[in-house]
Amino acid sequence: TMGVLAGALAGYFGRWIDEAFMRLADAFSAFPGILLAIAITAACRTRSLTVVFIALGLVGWSGLSRIVRSQVLALREEEFVQAAVALGANKPRIIFRHILPNCLGPVIVYATLLMAGAILGEAGLSFLGIGVQPPHPSWGNMLSEARQTMLRYWWISCFPGAAIALTVLGFNLLGD
Repeated sequence: TMGVLAGALAGYFGRWIDEAFMRLADAFSAFPGILLAIAITAACRTRSLTVVFIALGLVGWSGLSRIVRSQVLALREEEFVQAAVALGANKPRIIFRHILPNCLGPVIVYATLLMAGAILGEAGLSFLGIGVQPPHPSWGNMLSEARQTMLRYWWISCFPGAAIALTVLGFNLLGD
């Protein structure tokens, strides 16, 4: 949501709004995603799924905003948008009713790839012990707990790892 809104506003309004959002996106893209997510989750006192979602959302919005921005820049010059302006439609209506629905294809494809990355990010954070904490289920926690008994009981780590791999593969194939 954050990436779609930032890209739509930057692409439609341009000028200083575009510069501000794109420089902010550059700042978030400058850091490796997992390190930024580790820093965000480590800064919070509570370890919960909400904190992990917020951290991973803050890491992944910049790429999506660039895709939406490029789509909006192309679509705002189309005839159907000019017709909506000529009919007196206000700017939020033009953005949300005319432009964003036409951006949906690339957004869905990129969102499926982001979901695969978010699953890997959550599992990685939980594996390191700074993600979801143990009474709550997490494949990363399962892998972390299975490290100690991996040589004797291999299936304890095999099945959560296979579940992560199949889920990520499924989201990637859905995106394709």
